[in-house]
Amino acid sequence: MSHNNSFHNPYVLHINSHERESGTNEDFQSKISSKDLSMYDRVSVLQTSIPRTQYNVPEGQNTFSLIENIEKIITIRPGNYTLSSFKIEVVRALNEVSDYTFSVSFPDANIGNTYKLTFNITDNLGFQPKFKFYDYLWRPMGFQRGSLNSFVDDVLTSTGSVDLSGVNRVFIKSDICLEGLLESVLSYSTFPQLSVAYHYNSQVHLTSKPFNYNNRNGWRFQLVDSEGIVCNLNNVSWHMDLVFYKSVDTISNERLTRVLLEKEMFSIQQEMQAIKKEEESSSMEVNVDTSVADAFVENEFIKEIEQGITYTQDIHKQFDFMDDKYEPRIFEETAEELLEEVKEDDDPLLESDSKEV
Repeated sequence: MSHNNSFHNPYVLHINSHERESGTNEDFQSKISSKDLSMYDRVSVLQTSIPRTQYNVPEGQNTFSLIENIEKIITIRPGNYTLSSFKIEVVRALNEVSDYTFSVSFPDANIGNTYKLTFNITDNLGFQPKFKFYDYLWRPMGFQRGSLNSFVDDVLTSTGSVDLSGVNRVFIKSDICLEGLLESVLSYSTFPQLSVAYHYNSQVHLTSKPFNYNNRNGWRFQLVDSEGIVCNLNNVSWHMDLVFYKSVDTISNERLTRVLLEKEMFSIQQEMQAIKKEEESSSMEVNVDTSVADAFVENEFIKEIEQGITYTQDIHKQFDFMDDKYEPRIFEETAEELLEEVKEDDDPLLESDSKEV
């Protein structure tokens, strides 16, 4: 059964991360709602507004390792960087910790931009250090997660394009729904930094989730990025409207009519088979020539089946446009098989009469 596009008595609830029971703006427990929601079984995000205040180098995700004689932690100061400011910050952080001198360059756009950083080192007396990336900063610097990258002849170039877009997709997770993932905001990065990313859901019935009614009317909400890391909006709140509704699981009237008609055809076919068996049994017990009567009965039988098949086929034509998993033609096929079986009778009188039908 499918959910139709109409909602039964929908209810809209506004959620404000600032007005929370506990937690942070990005991971919080909502306040208790006084509304009785026990009648609803579906929930969806109707609309949401999430500020673009996250850094592309956030706190806690701002380190990588430099391996010289020992492994040293390089820390980039949290903030939102452009390519130019990021190059300056990376060089500062490296030279602050290293025994050698680092510089970094980016291709001139006029001669073919590869979007890769090139690192150079001096005062190293031929020693070739390494960059090691664990879970952070590999995207902004153009390397792979978990990679170990060695300088060759005092030069190291990013293995891929630098990516300073930061969080480009946001996901709303919550225990308000049974599936855990409440909504995906895939257009988040299309809004400028320091603006508000507005998301409106015009297909609520397609993205709704089974409502997890827990008798508390208070739920946990999380904003996470594509890697499942909780976002950091830097103490700025976000908002969303939730819509609750009762789904209507129905079988359409047309489909129900078709099912009933096909069941009736099946019953007729079963009754006719029973009559035929009874006639055969009677003819064995009574030694009377009943060929004419049998031919008449079987001809009537053929007429009934053919009329039933025609009627069923007409019904199928009317509902061929319907898209469902129901396969109704079993009764028609059974009737056709029975008709072929009857017509194979060797009785010449039956053969003659059936031609007139």
